[in-house]
Amino acid sequence: MPVDLSYEERRTVLRPDGLRAFREQVAAGTWPGLHRPGGEVICVLGSLIGAPENEVLSITAFADAAAWAAAQAGAPAASELVEHESARLMRPIAERPKAEVPDGDRKPFYGYRRWHVDPERLDELVEHSQGGVWPRIEQQGARV
Repeated sequence: MPVDLSYEERRTVLRPDGLRAFREQVAAGTWPGLHRPGGEVICVLGSLIGAPENEVLSITAFADAAAWAAAQAGAPAASELVEHESARLMRPIAERPKAEVPDGDRKPFYGYRRWHVDPERLDELVEHSQGGVWPRIEQQGARV
């Protein structure tokens, strides 16, 4: 994605009995707030290692922080399946991933990793990710 985009990370904790209905609504495109004006859903993830089964994560791209704020203001009421939900705005720090993801690069399995990085070493993390780790992962058939 271009570095001028903003990304929303939305964590949703569903009622223990709500996962099946959630999956059905996401698959049908009817989950409240899934498709918001100005946003493009990148992925909806479940079964994160170490997370409860009823916790899901979605990543949505927005043109900028203003588009994200407008989407928050017009967000529909939460579903009755939701126990708790939180969202945070993130910004990219590197030139990857790709601005357009070709269908051939889309996979049914995603990895989601999170680090706490010393801000003074952020440039070093980007350098090693873009020039070392990501090309190696792509050589193995995965896509960043």
